[in-house]
Amino acid sequence: MTTALVASEDVSVAKRLAETLSTPTLLLHAASDPEGAELWGAFKNVVALACGLVDGLKTTGTLGGDNLKAAIFSAGFKEGCILLPLLGAKAEVAFGPAGLGDMYVTSTSPFGRNRSMGEKLGTGLSLEEALEEMTMVAEGVRAARMFRDRAIDQSIDIPFTKALNTLLDGDIDAEECCRRMVLLG
Repeated sequence: MTTALVASEDVSVAKRLAETLSTPTLLLHAASDPEGAELWGAFKNVVALACGLVDGLKTTGTLGGDNLKAAIFSAGFKEGCILLPLLGAKAEVAFGPAGLGDMYVTSTSPFGRNRSMGEKLGTGLSLEEALEEMTMVAEGVRAARMFRDRAIDQSIDIPFTKALNTLLDGDIDAEECCRRMVLLG
């Protein structure tokens, strides 16, 4: 069974689509915030990259585990709840299928592209090396850059995303990145 969000500025359209397209195994929810759904859809990939770091660190034996992943997940969600409304998302989107729900599955699924990319970075590969190994696009790299740039333009402090970008730039390793993120939680 899966849930997803149908978002339209006209919530009556979203409701009709959700009712029409829902099935016993696909439950669609209506929302009136397409911008919020888009922002959370991009931000969840940033958090998934960060959670993947933990999976990569587990393989090197230096650090890692479910408790660390939970701390990083919650720190990322917290930053999203602060940042995304400042960028135009309605706060309630965070707690539905396009927010917390999608972020959870993207951050924990072994099939997730962004979590897998983070795992490669967590094993010590550089961004360039990890990108070479990927067969599909990991949108979280571009999303992390975009959120950093938008936050800078609007003078918004985003320490979680800043730590991830510092790793992507090659200025810190995955363990230090995780330590910085956990300090924020």
